[in-house]
Amino acid sequence: MINAIKIFTIVFVISFVCAGALFAKEYVSDSATSAAAVKAGSKIIIPGFYFDKENSSNASLKKRVKNVAAQIKKVKFSKVIVEGYADNSGTSSQSLKNSKSRANFVRKELIKNGIPAKKVTIKSFGSVNPLASNGDDQGRMLNRRVELLLVR
Repeated sequence: MINAIKIFTIVFVISFVCAGALFAKEYVSDSATSAAAVKAGSKIIIPGFYFDKENSSNASLKKRVKNVAAQIKKVKFSKVIVEGYADNSGTSSQSLKNSKSRANFVRKELIKNGIPAKKVTIKSFGSVNPLASNGDDQGRMLNRRVELLLVR
């Protein structure tokens, strides 16, 4: 079981998806990141892909996106769906705008790092599906994230 404190040491949380239904999760640390862990049909939640409240282009994320792109290129997939999320501060239209901006940032970086543009799409969800409570700063930070879904 992983607690809220340990989540900061995790780079990939891979959720396996079958017919659109989440049925299992596997936690993979920095040292275990490999093409075997990143595979089509996987949903990759990268806790390191956190954004400041309104910043959608954090320069420190570029290296992480580059590493993820390198692993994605090693597996067979038909498309990558980049899903942007936000916390619940601000209006719902602001949350949608912020989540779209985050997803676009990651999409552009994936393309810059060799993932074909025609295979990368985005979805923005605003503040729906939070990973943590929006009741404190730490929870809101966890909810300002990007997830990647690899489709076979």
